[in-house]
Amino acid sequence: MATVFFFLCRYLIVWALIGLILSLTVTSKVNCGALYTFNSWTGNMTILCASTSLMLRTMALWRPKPAVLFILGALCLGHWGLLWRGMFIVKAVWSDVAGACIVDSTNHLLLNINFFYTMGFDFVILVFTAVALGNQYKRSASGLSVLLFQDGLVYFLVSFSCNTVPAVLNILNLNGRTSMSTKHGFSG
Repeated sequence: MATVFFFLCRYLIVWALIGLILSLTVTSKVNCGALYTFNSWTGNMTILCASTSLMLRTMALWRPKPAVLFILGALCLGHWGLLWRGMFIVKAVWSDVAGACIVDSTNHLLLNINFFYTMGFDFVILVFTAVALGNQYKRSASGLSVLLFQDGLVYFLVSFSCNTVPAVLNILNLNGRTSMSTKHGFSG
Protein backbone atom coordinates (compact mmCIF):
# COMPACT_ATOMS: atom_id res chain seq x y z
CA MET A 1 0.00 0.00 0.00
CA ALA A 2 2.81 2.43 0.84
CA THR A 3 4.30 1.80 -2.59
CA VAL A 4 1.12 3.12 -4.24
CA PHE A 5 1.35 6.37 -2.30
CA PHE A 6 5.07 6.61 -3.01
CA PHE A 7 4.62 6.34 -6.78
CA LEU A 8 1.57 8.61 -6.78
CA CYS A 9 3.59 11.21 -4.91
CA ARG A 10 6.48 10.84 -7.28
CA TYR A 11 4.47 11.37 -10.45
CA LEU A 12 1.97 13.89 -9.10
CA ILE A 13 4.81 16.25 -8.20
CA VAL A 14 5.92 16.18 -11.85
CA TRP A 15 2.41 17.12 -12.98
CA ALA A 16 2.21 19.81 -10.29
CA LEU A 17 5.47 21.33 -11.55
CA ILE A 18 4.26 21.20 -15.16
CA GLY A 19 1.02 22.95 -14.14
CA LEU A 20 2.94 25.56 -12.18
CA ILE A 21 5.25 26.27 -15.11
CA LEU A 22 2.22 26.58 -17.40
CA SER A 23 0.46 28.96 -15.03
CA LEU A 24 3.55 31.17 -14.85
CA THR A 25 4.36 31.20 -18.57
CA VAL A 26 0.98 31.19 -20.32
CA THR A 27 0.57 34.20 -22.63
CA SER A 28 -2.72 33.44 -24.35
CA LYS A 29 -6.16 33.19 -22.79
CA VAL A 30 -6.76 29.89 -21.00
CA ASN A 31 -9.23 28.55 -18.46
CA CYS A 32 -7.35 29.86 -15.42
CA GLY A 33 -9.85 28.37 -12.96
CA ALA A 34 -9.25 24.87 -14.30
CA LEU A 35 -5.47 25.39 -14.43
CA TYR A 36 -5.28 26.59 -10.82
CA THR A 37 -7.62 23.83 -9.64
CA PHE A 38 -5.35 21.32 -11.40
CA ASN A 39 -2.31 22.87 -9.71
CA SER A 40 -4.01 22.77 -6.31
CA TRP A 41 -5.20 19.20 -6.81
CA THR A 42 -1.82 17.83 -7.91
CA GLY A 43 0.10 19.80 -5.29
CA ASN A 44 -2.17 18.81 -2.40
CA MET A 45 -2.33 15.19 -3.55
CA THR A 46 1.48 15.15 -3.60
CA ILE A 47 1.54 16.39 0.00
CA LEU A 48 -1.13 13.87 1.02
CA CYS A 49 0.63 10.95 -0.63
CA ALA A 50 4.00 11.88 0.89
CA SER A 51 2.58 12.25 4.41
CA THR A 52 0.46 9.12 4.08
CA SER A 53 3.41 7.09 2.82
CA LEU A 54 5.50 8.22 5.77
CA MET A 55 2.61 7.56 8.16
CA LEU A 56 2.11 4.02 6.82
CA ARG A 57 5.77 3.30 7.41
CA THR A 58 5.44 4.62 10.97
CA MET A 59 2.30 2.52 11.50
CA ALA A 60 4.26 -0.57 10.44
CA LEU A 61 6.76 0.16 13.19
CA TRP A 62 3.92 0.39 15.75
CA ARG A 63 1.83 -2.52 14.44
CA PRO A 64 1.12 -4.17 17.82
CA LYS A 65 -0.11 -0.89 19.39
CA PRO A 66 -3.72 -0.12 18.30
CA ALA A 67 -3.83 3.20 20.20
CA VAL A 68 -0.94 4.60 18.14
CA LEU A 69 -2.51 3.28 14.92
CA PHE A 70 -5.80 4.97 15.85
CA ILE A 71 -4.12 8.31 16.61
CA LEU A 72 -2.15 8.31 13.35
CA GLY A 73 -5.19 7.17 11.36
CA ALA A 74 -7.42 9.89 12.83
CA LEU A 75 -4.81 12.58 12.19
CA CYS A 76 -4.39 11.29 8.63
CA LEU A 77 -8.14 11.47 7.96
CA GLY A 78 -8.18 15.06 9.24
CA HIS A 79 -5.24 15.86 6.99
CA TRP A 80 -6.97 14.36 3.95
CA GLY A 81 -10.17 16.28 4.71
CA LEU A 82 -8.43 19.63 5.13
CA LEU A 83 -6.21 19.32 2.10
CA TRP A 84 -9.04 17.97 -0.04
CA ARG A 85 -11.10 21.05 0.83
CA GLY A 86 -8.05 23.22 0.16
CA MET A 87 -7.85 21.96 -3.42
CA PHE A 88 -10.86 24.05 -4.42
CA ILE A 89 -10.47 27.40 -2.64
CA VAL A 90 -8.28 29.29 -5.12
CA LYS A 91 -10.26 31.05 -7.84
CA ALA A 92 -8.32 32.46 -10.78
CA VAL A 93 -9.37 34.40 -13.87
CA TRP A 94 -7.70 35.57 -17.04
CA SER A 95 -6.75 39.25 -17.06
CA ASP A 96 -6.49 40.88 -20.49
CA VAL A 97 -4.66 43.80 -18.89
CA ALA A 98 -1.99 41.58 -17.29
CA GLY A 99 -2.00 39.06 -20.11
CA ALA A 100 -1.90 36.31 -17.50
CA CYS A 101 -3.93 34.39 -14.97
CA ILE A 102 -4.52 36.21 -11.70
CA VAL A 103 -5.88 34.91 -8.42
CA ASP A 104 -9.33 36.40 -7.92
CA SER A 105 -10.17 34.95 -4.51
CA THR A 106 -8.96 32.52 -1.88
CA ASN A 107 -9.48 31.68 1.76
CA HIS A 108 -6.26 32.59 3.56
CA LEU A 109 -7.48 31.20 6.89
CA LEU A 110 -7.99 27.72 5.42
CA LEU A 111 -4.61 27.96 3.71
CA ASN A 112 -2.95 28.73 7.07
CA ILE A 113 -4.78 25.85 8.72
CA ASN A 114 -3.56 23.55 5.93
CA PHE A 115 0.05 24.69 6.26
CA PHE A 116 0.19 24.37 10.04
CA TYR A 117 -1.79 21.11 10.18
CA THR A 118 0.59 19.57 7.64
CA MET A 119 3.61 20.72 9.66
CA GLY A 120 2.05 19.40 12.88
CA PHE A 121 1.03 16.08 11.34
CA ASP A 122 4.50 15.52 9.90
CA PHE A 123 6.02 16.38 13.28
CA VAL A 124 3.76 13.84 15.05
CA ILE A 125 4.82 11.22 12.49
CA LEU A 126 8.47 12.08 13.10
CA VAL A 127 8.06 11.77 16.89
CA PHE A 128 6.27 8.42 16.63
CA THR A 129 8.93 7.18 14.20
CA ALA A 130 11.74 8.35 16.48
CA VAL A 131 10.22 6.67 19.54
CA ALA A 132 9.57 3.40 17.70
CA LEU A 133 13.04 3.34 16.19
CA GLY A 134 14.59 4.34 19.51
CA ASN A 135 12.90 1.37 21.21
CA GLN A 136 13.97 -0.89 18.37
CA TYR A 137 17.52 0.49 18.44
CA LYS A 138 17.83 -0.34 22.15
CA ARG A 139 16.93 -3.95 21.44
CA SER A 140 19.08 -4.44 18.38
CA ALA A 141 21.00 -1.67 16.67
CA SER A 142 20.61 -2.01 12.94
CA GLY A 143 21.51 0.11 9.98
CA LEU A 144 17.88 -0.04 8.86
CA SER A 145 16.57 1.74 11.95
CA VAL A 146 19.16 4.50 11.58
CA LEU A 147 18.32 4.85 7.87
CA LEU A 148 14.56 5.04 8.59
CA PHE A 149 15.07 7.69 11.24
CA GLN A 150 17.37 9.79 9.03
CA ASP A 151 14.97 9.45 6.10
CA GLY A 152 12.05 10.59 8.26
CA LEU A 153 14.07 13.44 9.74
CA VAL A 154 15.13 14.70 6.32
CA TYR A 155 11.54 14.46 5.03
CA PHE A 156 10.27 16.39 8.05
CA LEU A 157 12.88 19.14 7.70
CA VAL A 158 12.21 19.59 3.98
CA SER A 159 8.43 19.51 4.48
CA PHE A 160 8.58 21.88 7.44
CA SER A 161 10.79 24.34 5.55
CA CYS A 162 8.61 24.25 2.44
CA ASN A 163 5.45 24.88 4.47
CA THR A 164 6.94 27.55 6.73
CA VAL A 165 7.65 30.08 3.98
CA PRO A 166 4.10 30.29 2.53
CA ALA A 167 2.53 30.02 6.00
CA VAL A 168 4.53 32.99 7.30
CA LEU A 169 3.90 35.03 4.14
CA ASN A 170 0.18 34.26 4.41
CA ILE A 171 0.13 35.40 8.05
CA LEU A 172 2.00 38.64 7.26
CA ASN A 173 -1.00 39.82 5.23
CA LEU A 174 1.14 41.52 2.58
CA ASN A 175 -1.83 41.96 0.22
CA GLY A 176 -3.79 44.12 2.67
CA ARG A 177 -6.60 41.60 3.00
CA THR A 178 -9.53 42.54 5.17
CA SER A 179 -11.80 39.52 5.04
CA MET A 180 -11.55 35.75 5.16
CA SER A 181 -12.49 35.33 1.52
CA THR A 182 -10.24 37.67 -0.40
CA LYS A 183 -11.34 39.30 -3.64
CA HIS A 184 -8.86 41.29 -5.62
CA GLY A 185 -8.54 42.23 -9.23
CA PHE A 186 -5.74 43.59 -11.34
CA SER A 187 -5.67 47.35 -11.71
CA GLY A 188 -2.90 47.73 -14.30
